[in-house]
Amino acid sequence: MQFVYTPYFSAHHTVKWLVAGFGPQGAVTAAAICKNDPQSRLMIVDPNPKPLAIWEDRNNQMQRDNYGRPWEGCPFFNNVKKSVYPYHEDQVETFIQTIWRKIQRYKLQRLHTQAKVLNVVPNKQGGNKQVLLSNGDTVEANYVVLSLGFEKTNWPAWAQQLKEKKPQTPIYHSYDPDFNLEKITQKYDTFVVVGGGWTALRLTELLAQQKPGKVTLLSKTNLVSSGTAGVEVDPCWLKKGACYKRFHNSKKPAIKEHLLRLGQPAGLTDAATMEIFQHYLKTKQVSLVKGDIQKVDYNKRVLSIDYETFERTKNGHLPIKTTCIILATGFNGNVGGTLFEKIKHNFGLSTTTLKDNYTSLLPKLEKDSEWGKGSGIYITGLLARGLEGLMAGRLPGTLMTTARLMESEPIKNARKKIFKLSA
Repeated sequence: MQFVYTPYFSAHHTVKWLVAGFGPQGAVTAAAICKNDPQSRLMIVDPNPKPLAIWEDRNNQMQRDNYGRPWEGCPFFNNVKKSVYPYHEDQVETFIQTIWRKIQRYKLQRLHTQAKVLNVVPNKQGGNKQVLLSNGDTVEANYVVLSLGFEKTNWPAWAQQLKEKKPQTPIYHSYDPDFNLEKITQKYDTFVVVGGGWTALRLTELLAQQKPGKVTLLSKTNLVSSGTAGVEVDPCWLKKGACYKRFHNSKKPAIKEHLLRLGQPAGLTDAATMEIFQHYLKTKQVSLVKGDIQKVDYNKRVLSIDYETFERTKNGHLPIKTTCIILATGFNGNVGGTLFEKIKHNFGLSTTTLKDNYTSLLPKLEKDSEWGKGSGIYITGLLARGLEGLMAGRLPGTLMTTARLMESEPIKNARKKIFKLSA
């Protein structure tokens, strides 16, 4: 499907709602505003040329095997399905299709301005906010919704230093915009994946399909440590109208563990991902090393990784030799980057620190997701983790955080006005 960008707004304009971000969260938020406040002027600001651009690009690489087939095509997935009851379909595709239908129904692309929000400042002459865009435009907005993601990938110090010394060093980050797994697998022969989360597991498995026996996963933590707490998985999104109350109310870990196996919103279920990885491990198609990288040298097209191991060995351990390193080390800094800091300072808003997968500052939110009472700045997506936990950054979290926004005063007032007009 081809997209043609056509400007909908003039250089200087006033809108009621401005949504910063056109990923899954921004799209769901904008669609909900159009539905509940249809008479208002809405603008969506995102630097990418089309909706969901970054998310779909990353998802297409991570959710497909080296033949371009969906992950269900994995020959071992049929065995896994039996243990993942009852939903084993690729639910992410269904969810994204639903978001695209919302985009088309409310013609959200016409409301999209291709630019980046640089700053938001209070207007001293009124209650509006002035929003400065990277294309030079200034927008007056009554309410601003931040549906932002991370800006910086997390490059460990050793990787940064080596890249500065030798820019051609074959070290790649899986979340960098130009990361291309297909080209990398064609260019190199052996691989070390650094990380311990689901992205690291998937990368290792995808590489093992094409380069069996030549892939090592190096992790300094227990694998997928973030998934064991049970806070980032909510199976209720898998079936419309269903709510597994035992999952939310039970204090018994056994019940929670059983329900977690119903699936996590990440393409395949976590149980399936781990089971496939265990298969590759047992058949020696991949290796697993637990340790912390201390130093990496690059000479004659070979990377030598010296690491501190956490496992007892009789004769110590030798450095790992490889031709390519792929980092699956997530993101660095706060969600929203410098824009988050600027808004916090400009409006004098409070923050809180949350230690989960990403230790970072978060906005201190009201129950309706407003950042400080009366600020007119609303939060959805990853920045709403203080209210919704890690689910705020997952696909079903788009519904959860948007639902809070729909309980805000401006939306409630808009619904009342519609009701009066229709009465």
